[in-house]
Amino acid sequence: GGVQMCPQCGDGQQELPFEACDDGNVVDGDGCSSNCTIESSASCDVVDGETSSCTPRVCGDGKRVTGEECDTGGDTDGCVNCTIVFECYENEPFKLSMCTLCGDGLVSDGETCDNGRGAVGVVDGCDDEDCSVVKFFECVGALGEPSVCEHIEVDFDANDNG
Repeated sequence: GGVQMCPQCGDGQQELPFEACDDGNVVDGDGCSSNCTIESSASCDVVDGETSSCTPRVCGDGKRVTGEECDTGGDTDGCVNCTIVFECYENEPFKLSMCTLCGDGLVSDGETCDNGRGAVGVVDGCDDEDCSVVKFFECVGALGEPSVCEHIEVDFDANDNG
């Protein structure tokens, strides 16, 4: 028989199935670990016999990648350590969206409507910022259901004192 070469982690030649990745070094934290395993939430382009190209997940870089629920570029009210969190405070309406997710397409407590986020600048009857019904529209939808909004015909009769 021929000579069987043993896989050498860190030599830049990925050898399946012994190495999940091999980026040419034995350094932890760069996406491919010192024992040639793909690090948690990193992504690697791997080809048998070639050097692996790995990108470690960086929480807080403002780019949401696999393994992150959210990435706002730092901790915010709704996203902490790249995990979605919702903290609700009574009598603080500006925080209401953290609890109710205005724009998720489901009516929640404190929302008069929610038909999901529409295209920017398009009036669909429900305000995407605070989930309130827009003037000249009427919306129906039970709690936990999406709203259906319709434009109301308004009669601008000069004799009407309204």
